[in-house]
Amino acid sequence: MEQACSAHGALSAVAIRSVGFSKAAQPFAAYAEAAQAFNKGDDAGSIIRFAQLYEAEDPWVRETATYMLARGLLRLAGEGAVDEYGSVRPADKKLADRFDRAERAMRLYLRRYPEGRYATSMRGLFRRLYWLKGDQAALAAEYRALFALRDPAKRGLSDVELAEEIDNKLLGRYPFTLKPADVNDPVLLAVLDLGNMRTPGYAESDPVGAPRASAIDRAEIEAQRPLFADEPALFDFLLASYAFHIDRRPAEVLTLIPDAARQERFSYLEFSRQMLRGRALDATKDPNARAFWRDMVSGAKQPYQQEALQIAIAMSAERRGDVPSLFAADSPVRDPFVRKMILAYVAGPDLLRRQASNSRLPFEEREFALFTLLYKDLAQARHQAFLSDVRLITPDMGRGDKVDFSELERDSLRTRLPALEAFRKPYGLFACPPLPETVRKLATSPRFAAGQLCVAEFMRVHSLFDFLLDTPMPKDELGAGPSQFPGAPYSRLEVYKAVIANPAATANDKAYALHRAVICYDNGSNDCGGVEVGPSQRAAWFRRLKRDYPATRWAKMAHTYW
Repeated sequence: MEQACSAHGALSAVAIRSVGFSKAAQPFAAYAEAAQAFNKGDDAGSIIRFAQLYEAEDPWVRETATYMLARGLLRLAGEGAVDEYGSVRPADKKLADRFDRAERAMRLYLRRYPEGRYATSMRGLFRRLYWLKGDQAALAAEYRALFALRDPAKRGLSDVELAEEIDNKLLGRYPFTLKPADVNDPVLLAVLDLGNMRTPGYAESDPVGAPRASAIDRAEIEAQRPLFADEPALFDFLLASYAFHIDRRPAEVLTLIPDAARQERFSYLEFSRQMLRGRALDATKDPNARAFWRDMVSGAKQPYQQEALQIAIAMSAERRGDVPSLFAADSPVRDPFVRKMILAYVAGPDLLRRQASNSRLPFEEREFALFTLLYKDLAQARHQAFLSDVRLITPDMGRGDKVDFSELERDSLRTRLPALEAFRKPYGLFACPPLPETVRKLATSPRFAAGQLCVAEFMRVHSLFDFLLDTPMPKDELGAGPSQFPGAPYSRLEVYKAVIANPAATANDKAYALHRAVICYDNGSNDCGGVEVGPSQRAAWFRRLKRDYPATRWAKMAHTYW
């Protein structure tokens, strides 16, 4: 700051003290010196200098110094209050005394200047004070006051900034240290209650059909009813959420939330209520669920409502086994990501084939559907189907661009797959012809060892191991419906095992299979799928390769096993 100011002609503190200012200018010079100390991080020095200007004759200097005195005391109090990870430490006696001094100075400014130049800023600094002190009840009260200020300009925060700050400062850790008893704002209390229903890990640990664990029970929510006297719809949503997510009684949701699917424009609360009702209809297998979801489409006009609704419609259809309806001409599901998820994880071969060959569809969807179809044809050894489906590659699809699966990110896996033209080109370290030629031989001789190895080589060269399409989506997520494309995940390791055991395989085939089976474990863990084998089996493969096939290039390339 000092360098930036001096670049614009500002005097240093030493220079200020050496100038003989007039009586009228002296308070301004003293303020400049105090501000320089503050900007250098000299909180103690700035506090002394600002305090000396507390009764300055000039009104601007007097008000600004009073404001800066409080800021300096708050910053001094905050030193040591936050650990290296940004979390607030428990306050000791020394910190508590500093916070008290800062709070007195902050309140003094607002008493003297309730509508002052820095009043909005000072009110905002109280949130920082309460956060540093760990006074969550007071911090919650501040947020309640901000909720009442509908105009972002008056509160100094946009809606998004306010929500992010509450997440970071009040609800950033689980279990929450903020208690429902410390909150009397219905919106903030509802957020706290919903968060307390989300006990981490409950979905994996609780038995199917059993009530789930929760940090809050139904009686505690019922006791809050008076606080929601002006927000009955919000309170019923809380009760319905508890019934659905914790007690697992979806039928109760239908009594708490009446059908209001047909609306011109949903508020966010009413949208959430109707979304929960739709999920309850699905859970109770109500035949009206499909019509209910479609009724909501016209009113979902606010940001993110259409996307959320299309995911819900897709999940409802996939669990009913009605996936083709999602791709009908009148389907409300138009979001490319949602359609990709259904094609990737749930769609059967007929639907994939139909989408791949429909020239009226966007190029990206056709290409995505065809890649998924061809991959699954190969993985499931559907040789005749592959030979038919590979003919669907049109000149525009063979242009060399990679197929983008990156939207389907799973556990940080981002996949940019080869262009569809790769299905028709030679490839691999194990010399392989274009796939159609290989698959044509496999169609008549499924145990053709070189053909099996070439399919495995295609999967290896194009990084289709531990492939996301072979990994089921978690329960209750988009794409977790029953797959209409049957078959187990593809495994290169099982192919290598089969070739090793195949008496009709050539010496070169067996040597390559042994070499690759060993390398499946080159990072210490299996990246080829299939049934695991231990180090003793890997050692046996390695020794057999060296003993029985020493003249092959594969034996010469092998130097170790894992």
